[in-house]
Parts: sequence; C-alpha cells; structure tokens
Amino acid sequence: MRTQRSATKLAAAGLALGMTALVTGCGTTASSQPSDPGTGGGTTDVASARIQVLQPGVHPYIAANDEGIAAAAEELGLTGVKTVQSNYDPTTEVANLQNTLSQGADAIIIQPASSTGVIPGVEAAVDQGICVVALTTGPGTSTQELYPGLKGYVGWDEYRNGELMGEAMAEGLGGEGNVVVVQGVLDNNAARDRQAGAEAVWAEKYPGIKVLAMQTADFDSAKARTVTQNFIQRYGSDMDGLLAITNNMASAAADAVEQSALKGEVTIVSTGGQGQFIDYIKEGKAYATTPEAPVSEAEAALQLVVDCLEGDTTPTFVDETELPTVAALEDNGYVITRENADSFTAEW
Repeated sequence: MRTQRSATKLAAAGLALGMTALVTGCGTTASSQPSDPGTGGGTTDVASARIQVLQPGVHPYIAANDEGIAAAAEELGLTGVKTVQSNYDPTTEVANLQNTLSQGADAIIIQPASSTGVIPGVEAAVDQGICVVALTTGPGTSTQELYPGLKGYVGWDEYRNGELMGEAMAEGLGGEGNVVVVQGVLDNNAARDRQAGAEAVWAEKYPGIKVLAMQTADFDSAKARTVTQNFIQRYGSDMDGLLAITNNMASAAADAVEQSALKGEVTIVSTGGQGQFIDYIKEGKAYATTPEAPVSEAEAALQLVVDCLEGDTTPTFVDETELPTVAALEDNGYVITRENADSFTAEW
C-alpha cells in the first residue's frame, strides 16, 4: 500500500465554529506517493458541488459530526452537501456508496461502519476522480496511514490512541489487574486499532494486566450496558478494569457498575471526549478518557474537500491532536483525568 502522511498545522480561518485552515507542514512521508486523489483541479463550481457525506448510522458522536459539517457548509456557502446514514449495516453502506457514484458526486466524506466493505466503492470513486476524505475512521485495515487515493483523513492514529488508553488503564490499576473490553464493531479499523494499541502496551510493559474477555456492543449504549452487566455477573470481583472503545458505551458501562456490588471498584477508561463521561470522571465513576472533537473533525474534513475541489489534491492526514481543543491537552499527554477535566471543552 502506497501511503503518505502529511502532518498539518491548524489555525483559525474565519469559520465561526472554529473552522480551520490546513497548511501542510513537515511530517513523515513514505518512500512513494499515493495514487492521485480526485482531480478537482478548480474545474468544479465549489459552491454548488455535489458533496455526499456517508455516515455509518445514528449516534450522538455522528450527530456532532453532522453539526460541524452543517455549520462549515453554511460558512463556506456550499449548497450541495447531502448526508445519508447506513444504520451500521454493511450492505446498506455499500448500496449508499454505489448510489453516490451513480448520481455523480463531486466529493465524498466517508465514515465507514465496515472499513473493508467500503474499499471497492472508495477505489471506484478515486478512479473516477472524485475527491474522497475519510472522517474519524476510514477504509482499509489501519488508521495509521492514509488509504491510497484519498485526499485526506481527519482523526486519530487510533493505534496510538489505544496506546494512550492502555497507559491510562495501567496507571489506574497500579500496573496490574484483570480487564474486560467493550468493543464496537470489529470491522471498523478505528475500534480495532484502539484495542490493539492498548493490548500492545500491556503486553510489552505491564505483564500483570490480563484481558478476561472482549465483547462487541455495536457502539450502542444500551447494548454496552447489557454487556457490562454480563461481565459483572460472570467475573464479579475478579474484574478490575473496563476498557470501552467509545465514551457513550463507557458511560453506560459506568452506570451498570455504579448500580452493582462493584461500585467504586472498577477502573473505567475510554476515548471520545463526551461531556457525560467527563462528568463521570469528575465524579469518580470513571478514571480517564482520551479526547475527540467531532465538530472540529467534520469542519476540517469539509475544508479538505473544498481544498481538493479547488485543485489542492495533496494527500493530508489531519491528526486529532492537531485540532485546537485536543491540542490544548498536549501537556497532559492527551489524556483527560479528574485533575485536568476542566481544561477540555467537550463537543458532544
């Protein structure tokens, strides 16, 4: 896979809700360039360009993404931005992508539910010269590199994010203990990379941390609560820590723990920057989270699309840590705990 990762610096650029201009800086570049993304080339009337946003399903985080896209589209005067969701169904997602291609989109912003299922459609879009930007997660097996042909990706290097989550869990457990994992969807490269990064840290540095079990909950709060209740019933006091792949699932897990005999006994770590979960950290119901900024992510993704349509097809990886609200946590290692929770402004 040919890839390029271009580090960017984000600065204010006139959007009322924090839209940022993307200036390519010095990053890590692979030895070969990716295939050209959508041609753009300034030949499209950007204001009326057909920009299709493909979202995986209904979710509070995605609602915040949509808020960011709507605000950015209004600020930029874009009239052709449309959004469709796939109810976390890979078949529907593929159909939505095929419809987008047949209807003649000029650009696509995609946040896949199935990172592998969308590959043929994404490659077809690239072959047609369509500007494609991935948001939060993307096509392929990893979030550590820009998938060939994409104009851009906005989100975490999720393996690194997982490493930060793993370190936070180790700190909360004092270096040893038994952990359960509440997963999202396994064919989602962001979710998979988060768990892999955390487990790699434990294997390398904390041999006293053991994973008792992992179960998927489809990014759904109600399912996460049920999964956690099942873990509590099965493992009882042997369960020392819980790693939840998203904050909304972690909040539901914390509620289940709070209402059980394990209240106050389980270290809960997650990712997402959700306001409710950060409140739980402040209240002592959870231990830590890494941050995400869904509104800012979406604004940055739409700006990448505009850049591409105007002729700048340079492949660009916008790391989550470059978004201003996340960058503010650099001195804290991009981890939110009780000590610094007030320094982060939640976007969902």
